[in-house]
Amino acid sequence: MGRYVLRRLLQLIPVFFGTTLLIYWLVWSVPGDPFAGKCGERPCSPGFVASMTEKYHLDDPLPLQYLHYMGNLLTGDFGETFGQRPISDIIIQAYPNTLKLATMALVIEAVIGLTAGVLSGLRRNGFLDNLVLVSTLFLLAIPTFVSGFLLQFFLGVQLGIINPTVSSDAPFSELIVPGFV
Repeated sequence: MGRYVLRRLLQLIPVFFGTTLLIYWLVWSVPGDPFAGKCGERPCSPGFVASMTEKYHLDDPLPLQYLHYMGNLLTGDFGETFGQRPISDIIIQAYPNTLKLATMALVIEAVIGLTAGVLSGLRRNGFLDNLVLVSTLFLLAIPTFVSGFLLQFFLGVQLGIINPTVSSDAPFSELIVPGFV
């Protein structure tokens, strides 16, 4: 078991680098002006283009740009938004709610999964087993963003049972429906 886990973790390394390389190549090798539309309706000023080109090493060859990018990622520098706000600050701000949401989702998944598994296991090929199978296949077929939107719309907007949005300091009670989704 330990070897299997180690082997899978080691496989993560080439997958990570291959995926990031492919995405980086697709984003930056597309022909055209990388600054088109970044400054609104008017073209970007030459000073802005020069500073961004220097900052992101856009004059370097693509493999060297990728190495700079990976170096920044591996040191925790995820870049900035268009409003010059560091992305690491956004991640740090969202992390507590993300951790709460993951915990809530794990608890809900464990309760539903264990209950459905026990009910299915009691009578193999019985009514409950088939109901669990069909409902699982049905729920897996619906994309998460669709089920999330539908629950938010019907439970939050139409019926007013839940708050349709989650506050920045969300208690666990606000995370039940998003955790379920």
